[in-house]
Amino acid sequence: MADIMKRLLVVLFAALTFAGSASFISGCKKASTDSTATQYTCPHHPEVVQSAPGKCPKCNMDLKPKA
Repeated sequence: MADIMKRLLVVLFAALTFAGSASFISGCKKASTDSTATQYTCPHHPEVVQSAPGKCPKCNMDLKPKA
């Protein structure tokens, strides 16, 4: 019985280790692709930059994709 428990714990540990490393690797890939995401800026206030379309907080104009 103790031998079965040891084997079960080894398999469980290996599965958790693999799942953790796969999650870490996929997180690294997401971080590298986020750097190429489109940024949006106000035509009249270029210092306003956001990662999603919306309105400029200063003049309420629609934000445009940054070139």
